[in-house]
Amino acid sequence: MYRKLTSYLLTALLMSLAISCSESTSNYLSIGTTEFVTDLPAIDNLRLIDTVDCEVLGMRSIKVVDSLLFISTISSWSAVSAIDKKPIAEFFRMGPGPGEFNYIPRAAEGYFFKKNDSLYVYAPDHNNGRISKLNITKALSHEDFEVTPVINSPEINNNCWVTIPCGEDKAFISQANNSFTGFSRFIVTNDSVIKLPVTRNADNITVTNDGDINVLSKVTRFCPASGKIAEFMIYLNQINLISIDDDWGKTICVGKKLDNVNTIEQEEMSMRTDTYITGSVWPQGFGGVYSGYSRKEGQKSLSEKNKIQFFDWNGKGICEVELPFKVLAFDLDFENKVLYVINKDEDMLLRYDASKVVELY
Repeated sequence: MYRKLTSYLLTALLMSLAISCSESTSNYLSIGTTEFVTDLPAIDNLRLIDTVDCEVLGMRSIKVVDSLLFISTISSWSAVSAIDKKPIAEFFRMGPGPGEFNYIPRAAEGYFFKKNDSLYVYAPDHNNGRISKLNITKALSHEDFEVTPVINSPEINNNCWVTIPCGEDKAFISQANNSFTGFSRFIVTNDSVIKLPVTRNADNITVTNDGDINVLSKVTRFCPASGKIAEFMIYLNQINLISIDDDWGKTICVGKKLDNVNTIEQEEMSMRTDTYITGSVWPQGFGGVYSGYSRKEGQKSLSEKNKIQFFDWNGKGICEVELPFKVLAFDLDFENKVLYVINKDEDMLLRYDASKVVELY
C-alpha cells in the first residue's frame, strides 16, 4: 500500500511539474530556434563626420539607396542627395486623392529595386488595402509621380499592425486577432493567403483577455537579398528572424533568458522597459536600436543613451555602438562606410564614420 501511494504521489508530482513547465514555456514568444548572445563587442567613440542639413523637418525614418537618402515624415517622403545633401523631390504625400496615402509609410518599410535602369519602390498603404509602386527615377526628374497599386487585398486592412512589401506579388502581414490578444503572421498576394508554419507557435502566444496587446508590438523590416524578415520586439528582449521562402526561423536574445510575456504584461506601462526602438536591414545583416530605459526613466533623463546592436543573418552578434542621445532611426551605408542616425530630440540627421563596424562584417 505504501509503495502504491508513493508511486501515485511521484506520478502526480511529475505531472504537475510537466504542466507547470508547459505553462511557463508557453509564455515565451520564440520562433524556430533561440540563440543567446552573451558577448557583443563594444565599439567606442565612433567619429562624427557632420550634421546633415537636408531641409527636412519632422524626420521619422531613413533609407540609404545608392547615392540617395529617402527620408519620411508624417506627411510625405523626400529624396535627398547623399553627395550634396540637397532635396531632389518630394512624393508619397498625405491626402485622399489618387496616389496619395491616408497614412505615410516609413522609408525603411519600402521595398526598393531596379528594373530597366530605373529605380522603383513598393510601399505599404494598408488603410487603402494595397501595396503601391512608384517609379522613383521618373519622380526624381519630376516627370511622373504616378503611384500604381500592385497588390489589392481585403487582408490588408486596419487590423494590420505590420504590412511589409516583399516583392511585386507578396507582402508580409502581422494582423491582430479578433479579441486583440495576439497576432497572426502570414504572406498575402492578390488572391491567396499563405500561413507560415515556423510562426505557428508564436502566433498562439497571447496576452490575457483584459491585457495589453502592445506587449507583443514590434518593428518589422524585410531584406530582399536574404529573403528574411526581422522583428525587433519593443517590450521583449529579442529579435525574431523569419524566412518568407521556407520553414526557417530564429530568435535572437542578447542575454541569458527571454522575457516572459505575462510578466511584462503585468508591469505598469510607465515601468516597462523599451527594448528595441527601431531596426534596419542590409544584405550583410541587420541592426536594432536598444534602449533599456523604462518610460518613466526616459521621461526623467536628459541624457538618455541608446545602443545600436549589429548582427549577421545567422544571428551572430557583430558589435554594438553607444550613442549619447535617443535614436529615432538609422541606416548603414556599407559602400561608403557611413552610419546615418536621426537624433530624436533634436530632429537632426547625423553622419558617423562606420569603418570599424563595416570591417567586422
